[in-house]
Amino acid sequence: MPQYKKPKGTRDLDSKTTEIFEEIRSLFLAISKDLGYEHVEIPIFESTKLFERSTGETTDIVTKQMYKFQDGKNREFSLRPEGTPGLIRAALENNWINGHNGNKFSYFGPFFRYERPQKGRYRQFFQLGAEFIGSDSLESDAECIYFLSTLLKELKVKNLIKINSLGTSQERLDYLKNLKEWLNKNKKNLSKEDLTNIDKNPLRILDSKRELTIKSIKNAPKIHDFWGSETSERFKKLTSILDKININYEVDPCLVRGLDYYNSTVFEATGHEGAQDAYGGGGKYDSLVADLGGNSIPAIGFAAGVDRIASAIEMTDLGPFCIFLPLGNECREFAFPTIAKLWDKGIPIKAHWNETNLKKALKRANSSSAEYVLIFGEKEKEKNVITCKNMKNGDQKEVSMKVSEIASALGLNLK
Repeated sequence: MPQYKKPKGTRDLDSKTTEIFEEIRSLFLAISKDLGYEHVEIPIFESTKLFERSTGETTDIVTKQMYKFQDGKNREFSLRPEGTPGLIRAALENNWINGHNGNKFSYFGPFFRYERPQKGRYRQFFQLGAEFIGSDSLESDAECIYFLSTLLKELKVKNLIKINSLGTSQERLDYLKNLKEWLNKNKKNLSKEDLTNIDKNPLRILDSKRELTIKSIKNAPKIHDFWGSETSERFKKLTSILDKININYEVDPCLVRGLDYYNSTVFEATGHEGAQDAYGGGGKYDSLVADLGGNSIPAIGFAAGVDRIASAIEMTDLGPFCIFLPLGNECREFAFPTIAKLWDKGIPIKAHWNETNLKKALKRANSSSAEYVLIFGEKEKEKNVITCKNMKNGDQKEVSMKVSEIASALGLNLK
């Protein structure tokens, strides 16, 4: 038995999982670059006050889920539970917000929340996200939705984008008054855990994941009944754009998202059977930049859970492309420079340095599902050749130790 175990809610990622993570990250960065988003890195911990001010003092994230700690000077910090506040802080501090057409940023990394672990939900988890700061155009909203939808589509993850609008601040205030009255009349039909939010933040009850509440709020007042003509027209135009670019979406009148800073357009990607909640989502946050000390400028963004996306990706368990089998100490030493040159050319070769018996070495290589095996024993050393074996059809041939000839035997054409 091991003496130590990983903390609850964390996990050790095996090579297959990290390969899926890297596929997600690579595609995300490629789309990010194509759409003109600058990829940035921000600290994994920030001042606790930053999250209290932005995420919301009454949210579950701030009141229950943050990992807080004090440093050597008794300053209070928290491991980041989400990405937007830290990115806005970084953009303001480093003067990144300076474009007439807005500034766009993307990020990827670990985040931390203390909550009950379950499938697709961990206390240390990975998120990717994008923020479009400084543009109030309808197309900015559509672009963020397109970004998230395209990422999932390219990863072959079936999804549905749910959209809604929280309206203007006045429309939202009128709706909240009406919603609060309805919630007070229907307390018996709500989960006990949600009752405290009737006074603190009734809108958050619409985002509840508790079954009793979910069933009840279907009959609650809908915010679209409080939209004015401007909000209605904006939302109509947004759905028109999404129709034209073939986004798979539906309007969800109960969608509010779980953070205090959202206003107007909100959206969420769902769809994987068995996954917890959503893959990700986001919305507009037109007051957050000003709340954190910047100018009053609009913004929109989204975040998505890498762990949840990865759980929806079916990936075959691929073996190594090529395995190198040097048989004995002298053969290893003699052939190492040649193998290093192949690595320098970007050819993936996994070296088995501890082999001495060819029969056993080939058996182990075969069990790993390698496509090719390079054999270098005493016979090859004397002839200054290397044996290349195709593990799929059994063909093998001797080639010189020249890098170009070895690559050709592996079916590769070096430029």
